[in-house]
Formats: sequence, C-alpha cells, structure tokens
Amino acid sequence: MSIHDIAALWDIEANALLKKIIENFSLKNNYTIDSKIEEIRQEFKFPPSQIKEIAEIIKTENSTYKIDHFPKIVIEAEASTPTTPDSVVSNSAFLPGYNFLEIFIISLFLYFGGNLIFRKMKTKTPRERNFWNTLLLLSFIGSAGTGMILVFIRDFAWFKSINFNFLF
Repeated sequence: MSIHDIAALWDIEANALLKKIIENFSLKNNYTIDSKIEEIRQEFKFPPSQIKEIAEIIKTENSTYKIDHFPKIVIEAEASTPTTPDSVVSNSAFLPGYNFLEIFIISLFLYFGGNLIFRKMKTKTPRERNFWNTLLLLSFIGSAGTGMILVFIRDFAWFKSINFNFLF
C-alpha cells in the first residue's frame, strides 16, 4: 500500500502521515505520498503496526482534514545523501527494543547450570523434569499475565495509566 492509500483508509491527510513517518523513523531518503510502505521499510525496518499507531495519533489530533483537500507534495529529508546498504544497516538495529542477547545468555546459564547441579546431585530424571516443568509454568504465567495486561491497556482506557515497559 502507498501512503496515500493508508491515509485514505484512515481518513486522514496523506502529507501529515508522510511527515510523521519521516520524523518518527528519521528517514533520509525523499518520499512522496505515492511511495509504498515496502520502499520505506527498505531504509528502516519497522513493523507495519507502527504505521497504524501513527495514523491513529494523527486522526485523534486533527480529524477535520480530508485527504483530497491537499495537493501532493514531496517531503524532503534532512540529508540528501544516497542510501547505501551500509547506511541502511546502521539505521536499523538487530531486533531493536528486544533484549535478545541478555535473555539468551541467562537462559543458557540456567539450563546448563541446572544440568550441572542435577548431575552432581545425582537426582532421578522425573525430579529433574518436575523442576523444568515448574520453571516453564512460572514463565508462562508471567508471559500470560503481562499479555493480558497489554490487552486490557489496548481495550480499556483506565488501564492506559500503567506506565511500564512490558517489552523489557
């Protein structure tokens, strides 16, 4: 879909959507409202749900504008340097916002540490399985609980006052 198509879908002004996208993702290339989302994602990898969030913000900020009332313009980025594959990689990080490495290392430490402890204690296999099943149950309860809170935040306005980084 193009920026214009998304703006028409949300009944917002296409140039405002394009401007917010460029600001939020610090894009360097020049884009128009006819640019496709796939083109923009080549410069900076982002989930499509972020476009939806930007559109919702614009819609709530100013719902009186209509897309047909504005001429098509080109929003120019701050720098007009051509994008090379190296600069694209520098703009996007490996799994931005996720603490992948820390979680991976802690998980490996717990697994191998647990195996070492169980070998030194010479426990039976059913007891070891019970330990790991209990650990999995506790981690599931934590994940399910924060997931339910995120659903409540999305659906109920009075939950939006919770200011906690659930992704962390």
